[in-house]
Order: sequence, then structure tokens, then C-alpha cells
Amino acid sequence: MNIFASIKKYAGRWAETARRNFSDEEKNFVDKAEVVASQYGNSVKFSFVDGTCGFIPLARDANASVGDTVNMSTALVLTLSKSGEEDIERILC
Repeated sequence: MNIFASIKKYAGRWAETARRNFSDEEKNFVDKAEVVASQYGNSVKFSFVDGTCGFIPLARDANASVGDTVNMSTALVLTLSKSGEEDIERILC
């Protein structure tokens, strides 16, 4: 019997499983997108045309800096997956 067969195993690293451009619908919903500092690194703050806002963290290999405006025509949405976890999104710009 293998001693490791019965122990709880923990997932490894997050891996990119998809990348895509923003859809026209998504681009039309955003009034402004800019890079801001957040608790665990930089994020993109999306200011929406309805007056609300939301945040999505930057990808680790993003080149953008705090204060940069994000060009949604060239930025990408990355989907990261890890066994046992919900998928997460990151912005690459």
C-alpha cells in the first residue's frame, strides 16, 4: 500500500487555462479603466457607465503601473485554474 494514497493532497500553482479579449459589450459597459494599488498588489479599477465600479487584479506579468489607463482594446482577460478552487480572472495589460 502506498502511504500517499490516503492523505489529503493540496493543489499546486494557478495555471492559465484561457485568455481572451474584452467583448464589445464589456467595453461599452466601462467608462474608464485604470491601474490602482490594492491590498495584494495592483488591480484594474473599472468605472462603469452606470456610476458603479469594480476591481480585477492584474496578472503577475502585467507591465502596467499604478495610474496607467488600461486600453481595453489590447488588454486581455486571463482565466487561471487550480484543482479544488474556483477559477479566477486576472487582467494582462
